[in-house]
Amino acid sequence: MVIELVKQGSRDQYGQAYAPRFEFQTPDGERREVLSDTGSSPAGFSVGDRVTVLYKPDDPSNAKIDTFGQLWLFPVIVGVIAVIAIVVGITHMQNK
Repeated sequence: MVIELVKQGSRDQYGQAYAPRFEFQTPDGERREVLSDTGSSPAGFSVGDRVTVLYKPDDPSNAKIDTFGQLWLFPVIVGVIAVIAIVVGITHMQNK
């Protein structure tokens, strides 16, 4: 369950980004609380939202909320930047 929305960084022209802090219980009954490393503007969640959580059994502190944005947004952005850099580099090399 999402228990808090935490402001990230400073407000910019696109608004304030919010990362969800969520809690879950492991099969052995241990209650865990995790702050997501991915925020959005506007907030992608509301306090009280029930969410599906994914984590490695040996590392519950690194849990993620099971949504595309929470799981893949950062890797997709990094991948796009890498592809752009490669294309620019190849184009630059061919023009020499």
